[in-house]
Amino acid sequence: MGTLTRTVTTLTGCAALTTALVLLPSTASAAPVTCANTSGGSTVCIGNDPDGYRAIVTPWLDLDGATLDFDLRCADGRWFGSEGAFQAQAGLARSYVFKVGRQGSCFVRLIDRTTGRNWDTPSIVR
Repeated sequence: MGTLTRTVTTLTGCAALTTALVLLPSTASAAPVTCANTSGGSTVCIGNDPDGYRAIVTPWLDLDGATLDFDLRCADGRWFGSEGAFQAQAGLARSYVFKVGRQGSCFVRLIDRTTGRNWDTPSIVR
């Protein structure tokens, strides 16, 4: 179970302003957010969430139009899938909360279902 968050794009005249509505952990929680970059400039991150772990991707041109999916992989060998794949749009951040509570050390794997490539974030511990 989880929650997928999208961003809102506002058009102003001829210029497009994209604002990410990704909810990152508050500084009060002192939760780590760690990220990895693709070779083309996209970013995938993992952060703490009150319900578990938050996966965040900010695709760039290298992943524009790709079908992406999140997995959560933990050091104890357990892994959790998201509620399905989604189509990426450059500049449109997406996030998913893995509502699995505390699982110890885990990382997010971003899977490109279009090409089979994948990227792993560094692990965080909850």
